[in-house]
Amino acid sequence: PAKECVMVGDTEYDLKMASNFGMDAIGVSYGVHEVSRLSVHEPKAIIDHFSELIKLNVS
Repeated sequence: PAKECVMVGDTEYDLKMASNFGMDAIGVSYGVHEVSRLSVHEPKAIIDHFSELIKLNVS
């Protein structure tokens, strides 16, 4: 189920898609879109390095 998944994305489209599916999302600042565009979609977190992903506790 979508509630058991997390979208990791670098565009606002990724985060919007996750929201549409009822899925949590994490934005990455080192991709295509700026943090300001990602933040609009209220991801659980925005990370600057992939290594930060494993430290997150998203539930």
